[in-house]
Amino acid sequence: MTSYRAMRKAALITAILGGLLSVMLMIHTGRYNMPALLIVLIGMWVLLPYDAMMVGNILSPRWSEVTRMMLYRMTFLVTLVSVAIYASVAFGPPRPKPAFFFVIVPPLSLALLGVALFIGRSRSHHGS
Repeated sequence: MTSYRAMRKAALITAILGGLLSVMLMIHTGRYNMPALLIVLIGMWVLLPYDAMMVGNILSPRWSEVTRMMLYRMTFLVTLVSVAIYASVAFGPPRPKPAFFFVIVPPLSLALLGVALFIGRSRSHHGS
């Protein structure tokens, strides 16, 4: 039981730090060519998967252990991959349309989370 609490806490911290880092990388990337309103809107979009992971984390104690662990593991994976993509855009070679990555990664992340939670829920129902 304690390992679930530790995983839950680590996943929540990961989602918070990942969201902050992702927005910082987005601001760094668009600092010269994006109007402030666009930075705010894309920033909210970039935060959407992290918000979903935090809400899932809050609701997760009611879920089966399989589904909870799937959420926690996906939080680590989605955060790692998203931040890696954003960092490669921010610090990698210049790209003609860098905003594309900040627009496409959030819905892909949400889709991946949704599929993973569906699988976790399916597995927990088959196991019971």
